[in-house]
Amino acid sequence: MNRARNILRWIVTAAFVVSLLPIINLNVERLAEKEGWDRLLSAHWRGVFSSMASIAENPIFLMVLGVALGGTLFMWIDYFLRRVEPKYVSPFVGKTQSGQEKIPPRFIEVIDRDDREIANRIRLHAIPKPIRVHRHLEAPDPHLVITVHLWNSSVYELEFVSVTGKFSYKNYPLQNEPLSLNPGAILTRYQAEAIKLQQYVTPHVAEQLREWSECEFTTGNVRITFKYIDRFDVKKTVEFQIKGRCHLVSIQ
Repeated sequence: MNRARNILRWIVTAAFVVSLLPIINLNVERLAEKEGWDRLLSAHWRGVFSSMASIAENPIFLMVLGVALGGTLFMWIDYFLRRVEPKYVSPFVGKTQSGQEKIPPRFIEVIDRDDREIANRIRLHAIPKPIRVHRHLEAPDPHLVITVHLWNSSVYELEFVSVTGKFSYKNYPLQNEPLSLNPGAILTRYQAEAIKLQQYVTPHVAEQLREWSECEFTTGNVRITFKYIDRFDVKKTVEFQIKGRCHLVSIQ
């Protein structure tokens, strides 16, 4: 993939350089008239210069030149941005005398254990009602806002990636999958964070949710995916399945 991208970058660059030739030709021709080179140029290159002059004055050529310039800039900007890789810095990193990063041996076991057991390091936050459901049933599109309070007990910072699966009502999966209301949320190490999800419901389900004082709404098979970078700078993902009682905290 990288090789194909490199080849494409050089092809686009070459096309841009070639498209500059008619413009260069016009400037060289004017310089030749000023410096008195007309005899030499007219004897050998007059036909080439005249054809390039007509090309440079064509509106289609200017459009092609603009596309080539834009493509060249895009490919080279993409190339340099891809060379800048984000570097994870462990909270336990120190410095050697030569300035290289190191991790004290006493922490390596802790870090590697958290890496192996990362799925068990994510928990529902131990506060009353860790999964809270707010009903917005009078909205044009009836929906629920589910707030899931999670605790990250690992040394890694976890970044929210996606949510999959479906919540259930009366043991039946809902029609739509939930959406994230705070994509890219970060679970800081040893801290709690609220993940907010939006669940649209059909008018039929919305009507039943209005009538029930106790919401028979369950987490079903909903999973949240997080990503993190281990101490070897390897990007990894972990899935957390939400399991717990959903508490109805508001009616709207």
